[in-house]
Amino acid sequence: VNWMADQQDHGAVFLPLQNDLDQEAARSGPASITSDGIHLTPQGHQILADKLYKLINQKGNTMETTIKKIYLAQTSRG
Repeated sequence: VNWMADQQDHGAVFLPLQNDLDQEAARSGPASITSDGIHLTPQGHQILADKLYKLINQKGNTMETTIKKIYLAQTSRG
């Protein structure tokens, strides 16, 4: 997946989460981040949201700008 995000034509960014989720699981137990080993709990989703928020702000974008870019990219595909 990471190699795909590196390709310019995909316009994707890889957001590594495994270490963050592993750290929380070690601290609070695996059930704190996932109910079945696949789907995130509210606490797991918060980790994802925090990491995504930092990534967006790190790139110098605002949430509004990012949402507009996603919308325009999807609507231009057809």
